[in-house]
Amino acid sequence: MPESPAADEPFPARARAVGRAAYDQPVLRRLMPVTSHFDLWFATGATGQRSATRVGPMIWPHDEGRYGVRDRGELLARFETPEEAVAFVLDVLPEGIGPTR
Repeated sequence: MPESPAADEPFPARARAVGRAAYDQPVLRRLMPVTSHFDLWFATGATGQRSATRVGPMIWPHDEGRYGVRDRGELLARFETPEEAVAFVLDVLPEGIGPTR
């Protein structure tokens, strides 16, 4: 398993680590990744120029030195590695999720 970035690394390095861990998952590669303020969440497709149909929780790569997973502001869990955070997101995605056509 790849080493997790240190908690004191800047946001961009930690955000890239989350992106790499998410990209390693085929289910998440079928979704549209959305980032804002270093958060990462996923959507099934865009419904307009600036809106998307969000699915699952988002990962914040610097939640008290860990990788926080939140759903609409509520903290669900914190993890030491980006891989653990991504695995949690995968576990809570609805069955059969995928991109809209």
